Amino acid sequence: MKIYFEDYKLNEIVEIPPHLIEADEMINFAKLYDPRPMHLDEKAASKTQFKYIFASGLFTLSFAWGKYVEMIKDDSAIVAGMGIDDLSWIKPVYAGDTLRSTLEVIELVDLAPRNVGTIKIQFKTYNQKDELVLQAKVKWMSQKRK
Repeated sequence: MKIYFEDYKLNEIVEIPPHLIEADEMINFAKLYDPRPMHLDEKAASKTQFKYIFASGLFTLSFAWGKYVEMIKDDSAIVAGMGIDDLSWIKPVYAGDTLRSTLEVIELVDLAPRNVGTIKIQFKTYNQKDELVLQAKVKWMSQKRK
């Protein structure tokens, strides 16, 4: 079943199931997209305030969004992403952490007479201790039912 603009409700909260973060997925992402020593090398990471290899913030963002897309099986009417605001990484993510996310619909704008609307959500990701590790406001355009 396709998820259209009208299917989103203001203040609705969607829970994304938890997922265990593996060292390999974290490090492989860093090798390709954020190859800084603290994301790749235990010795380099030990010299930081974090003490251990930790995930790139971009990994955490990509991971969290990817789990949402996986959950809805991309069976949505999303036309295009429009932006990310107020993105912040609050705590580091380590291999062995279990992350879960929530999405709260905070804005719906019907762009009538066009057959689209915009959706803005507050995206939050937590670790296994229920500590907030990431938050952002994400906006996209979605088709309406015809």
